[in-house]
Order: sequence, then structure tokens, then C-alpha cells
Amino acid sequence: MHEQTRSNNHGRDRCKVAALLGMTLGMVASMAMPVQAKTHDIQMTAVETDIVIDGGGEKYAAWTFNKQFPGPVVRVTEGDTVNFTLTNPSTNKNPHAMDFHAAEVDFLKNYRAVNTGESISFTFTAKKPGVFFYHCGAPPMIQHVARGMFGAIIVDPKDAKVWPKADREYVLVQSEFFKNPNDVQAMFDRK
Repeated sequence: MHEQTRSNNHGRDRCKVAALLGMTLGMVASMAMPVQAKTHDIQMTAVETDIVIDGGGEKYAAWTFNKQFPGPVVRVTEGDTVNFTLTNPSTNKNPHAMDFHAAEVDFLKNYRAVNTGESISFTFTAKKPGVFFYHCGAPPMIQHVARGMFGAIIVDPKDAKVWPKADREYVLVQSEFFKNPNDVQAMFDRK
């Protein structure tokens, strides 16, 4: 009988340990866990195409990222990893590139001009929160930007409570159309 009591006590002790362990795990699981960094696969294609710029149907010879002027908004969180690929199809006539102002990478290696029919890929970690410009960096850069190869990358802070939650968000990017986007000197002269 003494051995049976010892066996019952041992069983109760196991139940108590299991219950305590379950409660502890439940409490830990219910605590706010820190935000985990994510990986974003961002792919853009340089597209040389005419776009309509007014209600009368006037067209502009644009160079775009993913057929957008300006390019698509990229949004990540501080600490996230961005795997970026730029493709320059063989149907284009010009080299193109990508310069992410939010990235801290070897610009000579990663921001180089990509010839038609080629792609480039690079990876960076978004280290600083803010709203940053991105643009084509192929020469002459001013012409690539003037034709539409630019956009914004938003890096939200890791701590979402740093800023109050907005009711509505807008991304505004200023640009202009040039009468002759082939006249690079006129662009430098602001004409």
C-alpha cells in the first residue's frame, strides 16, 4: 500500500508540473512578441512605352518600372530584407538600373546599368525608417527620371507605436513632363 501511495503522489506531481508548464507557456504565448523581420521579393521590369498624359490623348515616350509612371510604391518595415530583381527586356532600346536610396549596398556593383535582355538582383536590409526616393541610375540619369523611372520606398519603423495610426495615407511624388525628353541639355537647363 505504501508503494501505491507513492505512485499516486508521483502521478499527481506530474500533473501539477504539466499544468504549471501549460500555464507558463500560455502566459508566454499571450505576451506581445516583438515584430519579426520579413523578406520581400520585389521584382520590377523596365518598360519603354508611350503613356497617355492628358484627357486629349497626348502621348509621352516614357521609360517606366512595371509600366507605371511614377513606379510602384514599395513598403517594408525597418529590419526587413529586400530581395530585388530588375529585368530589362530585349524589346527595350536602352540600359536601365535601380538606385534605392533606402539601401546601403555597393552602388558600383548593384546600381550598374543593365543592358537589354539582362537582369540584376541584389539584397539589402532596410536599416533606417523613412520615405526614400528610388530611381533609375543609368546615364544620363536625368533623362531616365524625366521619362518616369522613379518612385518611393517607405520603410516603416520597427516600433509601430512611434507614430499615431493615420486615418488615411497618401504618397505624393513630384515630377514634370519635358517637351522633348531626348534633349538632355534642356533638362539640365530646366527648360
